[in-house]
Amino acid sequence: MTPYESNVNSLFTAIVDSASVCKFNKFAISSPGYSQSDNIAYGLFQCRGDLSSSDCKVCVTNSVSQLKAICPLSTGGTILLDRCFVKYDNTMFFGDDDKVETLKRCGPSVGYNSEVLNRIDSALATLIAGNGQYYRVGDYGSVHGVAQCVQDLSETQCEDCLSEAFGRLRSECATSAWGDMYLGKCYIRYDDQGKDRKVEENIKRSDTGKDRKVEENIKRSDTGKDRKVEENIKRSDTGKDRKVEENIKRSGTGKDRKVEENIKRPGTG
Repeated sequence: MTPYESNVNSLFTAIVDSASVCKFNKFAISSPGYSQSDNIAYGLFQCRGDLSSSDCKVCVTNSVSQLKAICPLSTGGTILLDRCFVKYDNTMFFGDDDKVETLKRCGPSVGYNSEVLNRIDSALATLIAGNGQYYRVGDYGSVHGVAQCVQDLSETQCEDCLSEAFGRLRSECATSAWGDMYLGKCYIRYDDQGKDRKVEENIKRSDTGKDRKVEENIKRSDTGKDRKVEENIKRSDTGKDRKVEENIKRSGTGKDRKVEENIKRPGTG
């Protein structure tokens, strides 16, 4: 094991340990007796601002495990999950602007419904109003917006990043009922809670070579509608499909909660 690889392992340990007590931290790990420019490992993590400490640690632990599996021989790597972000490299990147688009998702069009589009614009405007917070939530009517910057940025850099993300989101998801725009150091999202949100993710698993596809159709609990999650997972060890369907009516609406699960077991035909 090289000095740098040893430092990366120490970095990952420090990141996971720190995630149990805070939602952001950054580290620079080096070995004594070596030129720092040759072996120093830089890394940081950040969790979504509304996560509990326990949920933050679970997400970061999962992220680090995936980085180890996906980038075993790399000098750097980045992983972005829905609830957390982890990055490491052999060059210092703290405080660097990064406005490269990493993920964009646009929901179905609402057409040129001026009422809905004005609500979306108003919710997003509250997120880029310059309140000095790295994690921001803004609501306007039925529209819920969320934005966050990585905390190694200055306030000014955060504002610039969110303004850039806002502009791209409204340009590329102009009439969408919901949309996400993730740049290298910030993201901005919105969701009209009166609409369906469908997310499709295709994840190429490095250890199985198989695709995993997750589709979610969500109607928010406050609308009194059903939430339906369908997950089709191609299992590498069985070659069979597993299908799970959940129809949930929230307890707060006074309705029943019903869970149906159809599983095709190996050997049952």
